[in-house]
Amino acid sequence: SSKKASSLAFAPTTTSLISYKSFGKQKGFNNNNNNNMTPHSSSTSAADVHDVQQTKNRVALLQLPVTSDKSKNIQTAKDYIQKAYESGAQLCVLPEIWNSPYATSAFPEYAEQLPKVGDSLSSVDDDDDDDDNSWGKSSIMLMEMAKSTNMYIVGGSIPERCDEKIYNTCLIINPS
Repeated sequence: SSKKASSLAFAPTTTSLISYKSFGKQKGFNNNNNNNMTPHSSSTSAADVHDVQQTKNRVALLQLPVTSDKSKNIQTAKDYIQKAYESGAQLCVLPEIWNSPYATSAFPEYAEQLPKVGDSLSSVDDDDDDDDNSWGKSSIMLMEMAKSTNMYIVGGSIPERCDEKIYNTCLIINPS
């Protein structure tokens, strides 16, 4: 008999957090013309890093059914995020193009205006009926769920409408 694959997978991870104080200032960093952070020194030993802290994390990798009904897809994603939270996840990762059918021809119909880096829920304009000045329901749901569950959410990707162009964009949302 065949078993249905679980749509909620957990990847227990151990993360080492290295403080900037102990590593960044001791080794020094240059911001080169390509905006890549590169250390002055090409080698770093364990002795150079003093404030190392290991943290156990629970990461939920979500796979969810997607339909042509955008509202249903948003509700399904919300339900899966809630289930991940209830299972102890601190980070949740959605799949690519979770709010629409995976076809570039469908992107214009499902595309949304997305928040800019640093925007928060307090920035959303709920009273504005002009679609050019409000965020889409997918990004608002992700931000609300990150805040209510105190989880980081990697929003897979959704079609974004920006300056009359369509992009396949991934939102990464912190709980605050």
